[in-house]
Amino acid sequence: MPGYKVLKGVAHNVGHSFTSLMNYADDDYTMGHILRFVRDA
Repeated sequence: MPGYKVLKGVAHNVGHSFTSLMNYADDDYTMGHILRFVRDA
């Protein structure tokens, strides 16, 4: 099983990739789409 530091690093990198300003779709950033979905829910 991978060590804790490895798993922590993977989680950190995935989080940064997901919230990156380069993660742009349609007319807004990914976090903007999620915020809109949450507000509508």
